[in-house]
Amino acid sequence: MVSVIVPVYKTEKYLDQCVSSLTAQTLRDLEILLIDDGSPNNSGAMCDTWAARDGRVRVFHTANGGISRARNVGLEAAKGEYIGFMDSDDWAEPDMYASLLSLAEESGADIVAGAAVLNGKNGRTKYFDPELPRGSRRLILNREQAEEELLRNTKITNSVWDKLYRRGIFEHVRFTPDVFLEDFDIMPRCLAAAELVIYEPRVLYHYRVRPDSGLHNAGEKNFLFIEQSLHRLEYYREHFPALSREAAVNHVTNCIACLCNTRGGQTFRPRREELRRQILRDADGDTYPRLTDLNRLAVTLLRFGLIPFDAALGFYQKTRGL
Repeated sequence: MVSVIVPVYKTEKYLDQCVSSLTAQTLRDLEILLIDDGSPNNSGAMCDTWAARDGRVRVFHTANGGISRARNVGLEAAKGEYIGFMDSDDWAEPDMYASLLSLAEESGADIVAGAAVLNGKNGRTKYFDPELPRGSRRLILNREQAEEELLRNTKITNSVWDKLYRRGIFEHVRFTPDVFLEDFDIMPRCLAAAELVIYEPRVLYHYRVRPDSGLHNAGEKNFLFIEQSLHRLEYYREHFPALSREAAVNHVTNCIACLCNTRGGQTFRPRREELRRQILRDADGDTYPRLTDLNRLAVTLLRFGLIPFDAALGFYQKTRGL
C-alpha cells in the first residue's frame, strides 16, 4: 500500500482538484491522509466530505501547527509500505503512484522521483528539469550521487512531493517543526537514509504557482532562506565532504537569488550590502569557475556595488518579461 499525506490549510479553492487526482489514481491500493491543520475556512469540512465519499480517505483534524507538524501526524498514522506527499493545492497525473511504485519494486530503490512541472497563471508552465519536455534520461543514483543532484535542484528536487519513499526512510527522519522551507531542510536527510535513488523523467506532479507562493515577493523570508542555505552548506561539509565545493556553489547561487528577489526600495539595503560582501568572499577561486555564466556576471557586477547590479538586473528582467 501507498500512503499519501496531504496537509490541508485554507485551500478550499483547490482541494477538490487535489483529492480528485488522488482518488482517480490507477493504483487502487492507496490511502489518502488529509491532515486538516486547523483550517479556519471550509477546508476541514471538505475533508470530511471526501472521507464519506471514498473509504480510502482518512481525515485528521488538528490544531494549527504548521505543515511540518501536519506531515509528521501523517507519518505516524500511515499504514503503507511506501509514503508519498502532496500539497493540497497541487495535483498528480493519474498514473503517478502506480508508475513510481512499479519502478521502486522492480529496482529495489528506496526513493523514486518523477518529474514535476510548475503550473502558473495563464497556462504558463516551467519544468524543474531543463531537459524536459524535449527529452531527459533516467538516473540511477547511489546516496552521494543523489545528494549531488539535490544541490542542482533539477532532477532530484528540494521538494518532497514529487517522490515515493520506502517507509524505512522515515524510521529516524521527521520534519522539523517551525522551520522555514521544511522540504529544503528534510531532503538531504531523506537522501542520506537511502541507498538507491531513481529519477524517472516523466511529468507526474503538478505544482500550482500562486501569487503568494515562492520567494520573489517574500521580503524577509529570503534572508531566512539564506540561513537555511548556510545550514545546508555546513551539513554537507560535515556529512558529505566530497560535495563541499558543489554545496558552496549552491550557497553562493542562493545568495545571488536572494539579492535578485529583494531588489527595490531601501528596506533591505543594509542586509543586501552585507550579503553582497559575503558573496564576494565566498565566490573564491574554487567556487567562481563553477558558477553559471549568468551568476559569474552577477559576481562581477557586485564587485562594483549594488547599484550597477540592480540596474543590470532590472534591464534583464524587463527584456525577459519577468
